[in-house]
Amino acid sequence: MLRYTGKKSQLEVVGLIVIVILLSLALLFYLQFSLRKEPELKKTYTTAQMTNNMVNTMLRTSTNCNAIENTLDVLIADCANDPDNRGRVECRPGVYSCEFVDSEIRKLLDETLNLWQKKYRLYSFLIEAPEPPIFDYNNDIQKCTGNIDSSDTYTIRTAGGLLGVVLLEVCVE
Repeated sequence: MLRYTGKKSQLEVVGLIVIVILLSLALLFYLQFSLRKEPELKKTYTTAQMTNNMVNTMLRTSTNCNAIENTLDVLIADCANDPDNRGRVECRPGVYSCEFVDSEIRKLLDETLNLWQKKYRLYSFLIEAPEPPIFDYNNDIQKCTGNIDSSDTYTIRTAGGLLGVVLLEVCVE
């Protein structure tokens, strides 16, 4: 006659419970560390998209310069063409393209990156002659303790055939 004590099956059930608990703990640790990395990746991606969208939108922003709908990239190209760094297009009486671009870009930066308290550098230069830059707006980018994310390189062709570049760098903290 066979005797059934049940101790062997109880021991197997306890072993299975211990294995399930260990697997659950391992899964919790994995999820905890993998979820920490995702916000950093998301933050970097969001900043990369923001820098590209910001420059792209800025360059294609229509202005009311000279009662003609000039975009900022056209005015920046005009500004780069003028050796006196004033611009040839007179936007308003006594206000030429370089001064007009400066005021428009400052207004855009005040309403976006400055408002969001971002550290950034927005600058433009001619490839053939990088110094002096066409413009350079620096908001504490050198104090960045995180990564610096750059926009794509946006090019502007001037009337003289020169090639200009516009870049935006934003601190990811």
